[in-house]
Amino acid sequence: MQQMLNNPALMRYTMVSAVVGLVLSVWMIVASILLLGMKPIGYTLMLSNAVVLLLWAIVGTIAGIAIVGADATSFIGVPIQIAFPVAVLVVLTRPNIKEAFQSSGF
Repeated sequence: MQQMLNNPALMRYTMVSAVVGLVLSVWMIVASILLLGMKPIGYTLMLSNAVVLLLWAIVGTIAGIAIVGADATSFIGVPIQIAFPVAVLVVLTRPNIKEAFQSSGF
């Protein structure tokens, strides 16, 4: 905690990470509800959320390492962070899933 108070860059990084995490979480909830309702906008929102989550995992890790300092343990969480977005992209880009959302008249 003392390190965070003494390092304004670390404080900003922590605040930005919290806000981005909150926005992505709300985005995921809305996209999930619409996706379960077979709404085409839910499909689009979930795909875009997965891409943004992937980008944020990479950018957040790089920024965290640059601010806090290089540490090998910083890369341990990256595969865990990107597992869900990759799975979403794999599943939602399958031809039969794409077709189901493009032809759904809900």
